[in-house]
Amino acid sequence: MRYFVSAADDATATDYEALLDDHGYTVLDEYDDDAIVLSVGGDGSILYNSRRYAEPTILPVAGRGSEANRIDVNERGLLDRLADLEDGREGLDYWVETHRKLVATRDGEAIGEGFTGLNDVHLHHANPVRAAKFAVRVLDRPNDGIEVETDGDGDSDDSDDALAAESRAANDADYERTVYEADRVIGDGLLVTTPFGSTGYYRSISGGVIHTGIAVAFNNVHKPADAPRSISLSPAGRVDLEVLTTTRSTSAVLARDDDTDVHRLTPGDPISVSLSDRAVEILRFDG
Repeated sequence: MRYFVSAADDATATDYEALLDDHGYTVLDEYDDDAIVLSVGGDGSILYNSRRYAEPTILPVAGRGSEANRIDVNERGLLDRLADLEDGREGLDYWVETHRKLVATRDGEAIGEGFTGLNDVHLHHANPVRAAKFAVRVLDRPNDGIEVETDGDGDSDDSDDALAAESRAANDADYERTVYEADRVIGDGLLVTTPFGSTGYYRSISGGVIHTGIAVAFNNVHKPADAPRSISLSPAGRVDLEVLTTTRSTSAVLARDDDTDVHRLTPGDPISVSLSDRAVEILRFDG
């Protein structure tokens, strides 16, 4: 196996590179797709490396003084964990978690070089004392097709064939249904999360977490009055957004994870958020 060290400062990266090199591990000076990223730091380092690289395999290592919640390897135990990884068995000595990234697009096109997030993508007003005003439509693809009953001899008749065709159409990959829609939402914003990110910002809004698919949380929304606090969707779910043209909503932004580089939204631009085809692999050792 080959390793690439990513740390917040060069001195820390150099120390870890020397440690691995001294114990016979192959360390790269530049990232390569088949290398394991040794992400030294906290939870934010995982998010940073997931954005920096298209589909990385990440081994998170808690840096000194880190208050990371999602990391089970520290500097003292690193060499033992590397031995488990090199010589052990997947599913017994270590686990590989695969997490798909979210992606936001504008009118079907990429935002910048690709606006992806491992944790979440969220809309809010650039000014924390202002409310965002936006339209939203939440869509999903149903899994509950029409059950087809056969006649006594086990063969389906013409009406059964018609039902089967209808069932196939209802479950076609392009078939979507609107789960929730509002043409004017006013509040602090909206968040779309992955299972990986649902233990953070999403949980503080909704009070819960998700384990599959994606979910939407409405952050401190006061209009419409019946707006749900959160909605859970399948992996095929999608959220369409549009900032409304009002004097207090023109500075709404789209943010992701803990990235300070936000995307300023233009009223009327159609934004969609869904799972992308890009995935991040994270190595775990404590189950």
